[in-house]
Amino acid sequence: MPSRTLLCATILGAVLWGCTPALTIQTIGTSSPTASHVECTRSCRVGIVQKCAFGQCKFAAEFDEIHLARGSRNVSIVWHLPDGHAFCNRYVSDGGVVLKGANDEQFSSMYSTDDPDGAPPGPSHRDCRTHAYFHWTGVNSVPRPEAGYGYTIIFYDRSGHQHALDPWIYND
Repeated sequence: MPSRTLLCATILGAVLWGCTPALTIQTIGTSSPTASHVECTRSCRVGIVQKCAFGQCKFAAEFDEIHLARGSRNVSIVWHLPDGHAFCNRYVSDGGVVLKGANDEQFSSMYSTDDPDGAPPGPSHRDCRTHAYFHWTGVNSVPRPEAGYGYTIIFYDRSGHQHALDPWIYND
């Protein structure tokens, strides 16, 4: 009987081991070979999407990494939120797309907007609660393919619940 129990335990262990997801470790500041990414030359659109698995849903950036192509300057980057979401809850400082570290002059023209192409909001559209888009200009004058910029995306749903994402951007 003990050998039969051992055999069953071994088979069960092998089956469960096959169901265990592989662990991916990403070193901070370097590109991960398993991350989804997009290479941008003149402009870049990055959607914020809802991903669901096993009855659990969460938001994610369409791409974990944005790579500004080598030699491309002043790349327009626009993040797009799903319908019913905004980059602030009450004040402009409530949310947005924000660098985690100091801006070394590689990014400019950072603002929320109601324009899907990233143009600044007009005088009659300054209420950030209507802004489902956020614009940056990636200057990309200093190549840094091995040292990415961490940034945070903070936005709100209709009920005022805050969501935050932490993707990366690279000057290739």
